[in-house]
Amino acid sequence: MGAQAKTGATTVPPIAAVLSEAELATLERGIEMAAGGWFPEFAAVVQRLAEANAHALLAAEDAMGGHPAMRVAMEAANELVAAIGQHDAMATPHHGYAVILEELDELWEGVKSNAGRGLQARKEALQVAAMGMRYVLDLCGPEGGSGA
Repeated sequence: MGAQAKTGATTVPPIAAVLSEAELATLERGIEMAAGGWFPEFAAVVQRLAEANAHALLAAEDAMGGHPAMRVAMEAANELVAAIGQHDAMATPHHGYAVILEELDELWEGVKSNAGRGLQARKEALQVAAMGMRYVLDLCGPEGGSGA
């Protein structure tokens, strides 16, 4: 099924080894339709990719000596993929800012109530990170966009 990438001592399978032919076709169709919004089958394939990505990130974490930053990045990436499957793209920078601010306000509520170090605070902080990543994906383009 093609070459496999090596990450430390762990072998990471290529995308064709993770997805079925039907899922690959759905992924291709979803990419073609991405400008028009998401459809449920595409969201399911994206979720499977997130799971495969989680395994790859764990392998990368192992290769980095288990650095905790890789685990946090993986959690934020999984949160991002879940959000992509549930919500339309950020349409404008103002919309993106409002989404990030909403998540930040939810974190702030926990901080104000002296619960800024618990599991709920972790969840909210990961959502802030994920929405920052979503902003980059939806609004900044591959090289940072036009800067306008």
